Amino acid sequence: MDLIIVSLIILLIYFLQRNRWVARLAAIDRFRGGHTSENYIDALAGIHLLLSIVYILYASVERSDSGEYHHLTSLPSAWSDWWGTDTLFIKWLTWPLSNFLGLNYISCMLIFSYLGLNGVILFYFALKENLPAFNVRSNSSYSIVEWIFLLPNTHFWSSSIGKGATMLFGIGLIIFGLSRFQKRFLMIIFGSWFVFQIRGHILFLIIIGAGFGLFFTVRGVKWYYKGLMILAVLAITYFTVDDMSKYTGRNDLNLTESTKFQQRAISNTSATSGVDLGNYNQAQKLFTFWYRPLFVDGPGLLGFIVSFENALYVFFTIGIIRYGIPNWKHWNGWFRISFFIFIFGSIALAQIAGNLGIAMRQKAQIMPLFFILYCKAMSYKRL
Repeated sequence: MDLIIVSLIILLIYFLQRNRWVARLAAIDRFRGGHTSENYIDALAGIHLLLSIVYILYASVERSDSGEYHHLTSLPSAWSDWWGTDTLFIKWLTWPLSNFLGLNYISCMLIFSYLGLNGVILFYFALKENLPAFNVRSNSSYSIVEWIFLLPNTHFWSSSIGKGATMLFGIGLIIFGLSRFQKRFLMIIFGSWFVFQIRGHILFLIIIGAGFGLFFTVRGVKWYYKGLMILAVLAITYFTVDDMSKYTGRNDLNLTESTKFQQRAISNTSATSGVDLGNYNQAQKLFTFWYRPLFVDGPGLLGFIVSFENALYVFFTIGIIRYGIPNWKHWNGWFRISFFIFIFGSIALAQIAGNLGIAMRQKAQIMPLFFILYCKAMSYKRL
C-alpha cells in the first residue's frame, strides 16, 4: 500500500515541478535562440524511471548496499544514532523513510531515485543556461545536449538508496548554483553541505576547482564578485582542510600518495572486477576510471553493456581535444570551473577505482561535467 501512496506523491511532485521545468526551458530557449520540445522533460524522467526499475531488478539478484541501508535503518533505533559522514549520512537520510514512516525497500528506492533525477536535471539546465544554441542536431527535435543527457549510466547509478543519487544531487546543486552564483548562493551552500557529509574530499576538490576556474577567468566576472568568491574558497578551504586529512590520511593536497586511498584500492582489487592499480601511473588510472570496462574486460553482462557507453566517452574525449581545448580562450568562467572540478574529481576518484564496478558507480556522479565539456566543444565544430 505504501508503494502506491509514495508513487502517487512522487507523481504529483513531478507534475508540479514539470510545469516549472518546462517554463524554465522555454525561457532559456527564447534567450539562447534555440527550441527544445517540452516533452523532453518527460523523456528524461521516463529514462530515469525505466533504469530505476532495472536497478531494482538488478539489486534483487546482485549484492547492493541499498538493501543494507534500508534493512539496518528499519531496525529499532533513534535517528541520532545514524548521524555522521560517509555511509552514516546515507543511513541518516534513510531512517525517516524506512523507520519513522515504515516504507518498504522499493518505496525508499523510488524516493532516492527521484532525488537522482533532480540532480540530472540540475546539470542539464545549468548547461542550457550557459551554452548558446548551435545547429548540431540529429534527424530529430533533440540536439546533442538533449541526447547526451539520456545516456543510461548516470541514470542507472543514481536511482537507488546510496551515495550515487545523493552525490549527484549535491554536485548538481553546486554546479547549477555556480551558473548564476549571484542569485543561487544558498543552493551552493546546501549542495556543498550535502557533498561534504558524503565525501568531504570531493567537496574540497570542488572548491579548489572553482578557485582555479575563477583564477583563469579574465572576462565575464566582475572583479568584486571574483574577489568575494576567492575569499569564500579560501575560507571554506581553511575550515575543511582538517576533515580532508581524515579522508585521505595526509596533511597536504597530494591525493595520489594518500595511504587511505591506496588501501581502499588494494581492498577493491579482491572483487571479481578488481583492477590491480599498484603498478599503474596516473594516466593509466585515469584511463581506467573514465573508459573501462571496455568490452574485453567487462565484468559480466552489465559491464559489457556499459562498455558501449564507455566507447562513446572515448569518442567524446577526441571531440573535446579537437574542438574544445583549442578554443579555451573563449570559454566563460562557468565552463572553466566545470573543467577543473571534473579533472580534480577524476584524479581523486581514480585512486580508488580498483574495482570496475566501483568505477562505474563513482564516475556516474561527475560524468555530467564531462557531458558539459563535450557539448561546449561541439558548439565550436562549425565555426
